[in-house]
Amino acid sequence: IIGLIENMGGYACPSCNAEHPLFSGQDVEDLCRQKEVDYLGKIPFDPRISEKTGNGKLFYSEHKDSTAAKAIDVTADKILNFTKSNS
Repeated sequence: IIGLIENMGGYACPSCNAEHPLFSGQDVEDLCRQKEVDYLGKIPFDPRISEKTGNGKLFYSEHKDSTAAKAIDVTADKILNFTKSNS
């Protein structure tokens, strides 16, 4: 395990790109601290992800400036940096 990713920890509004909490409960960052595991990022729920996937398209390539795509970028960079430093 290289770390945890918080999936759907918030809702990214497709209209305004604002992110809002989706669930209550323990924060994944707190869990990572408790378990001494790296926190790799939080990817919010964006309804366009399932819409694009369902139509055989890539959400990321069509919505690079969205909140969710930017979160995917940050998380992917952390994973890439981890793999580079541990190879």
